[in-house]
Amino acid sequence: MESRFSVLDELEGAVSETIQQADALRMSILKKAFEGRLLSEAELAAVRNDPKYEPADKLLQRIRVGRGAREQLSEPMHSRRRSKPARLSGPRGSAAEARSEAE
Repeated sequence: MESRFSVLDELEGAVSETIQQADALRMSILKKAFEGRLLSEAELAAVRNDPKYEPADKLLQRIRVGRGAREQLSEPMHSRRRSKPARLSGPRGSAAEARSEAE
């Protein structure tokens, strides 16, 4: 059993370290993307020559227009709710009730 627990402890450490490395890599990629250094100039030129290429400002504008159209078509959120969710209460005879009754 001890040897198995030892292996599990090592695996847990390795997983934890890998998660930290993945987080660091994600942050590095995001930083490069926001700085505009994610692609080389040659890669950027190839992307811009693609017929499906759409600049970010045009994409954002298209998303905004799509959201606006959806919001106009959909009903307000408060009218969708038919009833309030039931409130959950603790079981009768709980320790808290017993204390309040004793007082």
